[in-house]
Amino acid sequence: MRLKGKIAIVTGGSDGIGRHICLKLAAEGCKLAILGRNQERLDAVVAESLALGAAEARAYGMDLTDSDALDSTAQAILRDFDSVDILINNAGVWHKTGPLDTIAADILH
Repeated sequence: MRLKGKIAIVTGGSDGIGRHICLKLAAEGCKLAILGRNQERLDAVVAESLALGAAEARAYGMDLTDSDALDSTAQAILRDFDSVDILINNAGVWHKTGPLDTIAADILH
């Protein structure tokens, strides 16, 4: 599969697996919209991605549990990139709180 020039959104892209996904996509020449809560770490991943060959990389600091922020960020991404080819919904909290099946539903909102 050829990824060069494809537009990818990666949630939870500022750390851990999400960061590594961003860096792999960057090395393939993707354009990246990187979402996360920590702006400083997002900016670092953007810089790393550009250094590795990302055609473009932008950081979007936000919390996915905030529906207003989600709507405005989605609109900003579409304005900045016009379309989306790949969505990697990597953001999550359950690995820090326990197995998914033991977490009360209200904590995920």
